[in-house]
Amino acid sequence: FRWVSGTVLGGRGAYVSIPHAIFQTMLLSVIWFFFLAFLSIPVTLFLAILSLISPTLASIGLFVLLLASFWLVVPLFFIPLGIFVRNQNAFRSIFSSFRMVRFTFPSSALFVFIIFILSTGLGYLWSVPASDSWMTLIGIAGHAFISTALLAASFVYYRDMNGWLRVVIEKLQQKDTPLPGRVR
Repeated sequence: FRWVSGTVLGGRGAYVSIPHAIFQTMLLSVIWFFFLAFLSIPVTLFLAILSLISPTLASIGLFVLLLASFWLVVPLFFIPLGIFVRNQNAFRSIFSSFRMVRFTFPSSALFVFIIFILSTGLGYLWSVPASDSWMTLIGIAGHAFISTALLAASFVYYRDMNGWLRVVIEKLQQKDTPLPGRVR
């Protein structure tokens, strides 16, 4: 992440310090662990109760939870990027990711969906050769190249969306500021 973000964003100043990157990603991992542990207990109990009532009802509940989780996956996708693109701490990165996705959800969701489809689909393509074939090396190299390109694209998307969002918010704030001598 650090190397790709530095390369994409350009120059030596774009690199996040190694201790900062390690500490913030470890902190982010701990936050995710506690969040998922906190969330999994009530969700599991809810699905267990639904399955006791009716297996069909449990399937419907699971489907609704999967749809609702997509709303959460999109901001989660961009959280680590704030650490590497904007040199933020983990908490600030979480806040800015949810803020960005709140204003750009349709395009951000489409971007995450395309990244997922490309990564998954090409992952299947790269795994087609037998493991003892020389084509496996091409598959490994192709997978590495495509994964790095998708990561670089996510850094560019995150940087450009935050820049666009900053401009829009500034224009909205200027629009709300009354001009001197003008009565609202």
